[in-house]
Amino acid sequence: MKILAIGAHIDDPDFGCAGTLYKMAQKGHEVSYLALSDCDNPLLLKEVQLSSAILGVKLLELFTFQRRVFSLHRQDILDILIEYRNKIQPDIVFTHGSNDGHQDHQVVYNESLRAFKDQSVFGYNFPWNQFHEPCKSLVTVKIDIEKKIEALSKYESQKHRGYFNPEFIRAWNYSGETFEIIRLNEKMLL
Repeated sequence: MKILAIGAHIDDPDFGCAGTLYKMAQKGHEVSYLALSDCDNPLLLKEVQLSSAILGVKLLELFTFQRRVFSLHRQDILDILIEYRNKIQPDIVFTHGSNDGHQDHQVVYNESLRAFKDQSVFGYNFPWNQFHEPCKSLVTVKIDIEKKIEALSKYESQKHRGYFNPEFIRAWNYSGETFEIIRLNEKMLL
């Protein structure tokens, strides 16, 4: 299978689905990673490369949209997502979930819905951005939490953030990574 992980910002897929990406890469699936903003931080470019290598990402694509103003670039973002849909032809897409309150994450969620109509789409949410009741349809994937922590440890420039603490990551992912089922393609059921 071909897997595409999308993040508004460089480290979003790492937090949302790194364990699942690692697990899928280990099973021989082709994993691609698309981030739409480097957050004006050149250190993140090197850090995401190191993290992606640990996760087994085959294709890493990064863009430089200005953070917090994605709504001004919706069409450009949609065009990029369609381009990568056609280029990669993913079976499964991981993107931001519907309950994420961050303005950039909301744009990526909405444009992912428009771009990936024939793929299975799963949404990841962050507890610090979830401002209302979580979604009702969830799937939990057991992961190698230590691999997720190892990948996230490559973000040296972000270690000052509390949610980069390994103990927080272990507690948050105690049962695995949980995803909102946004769209389930019938191919996944056969």
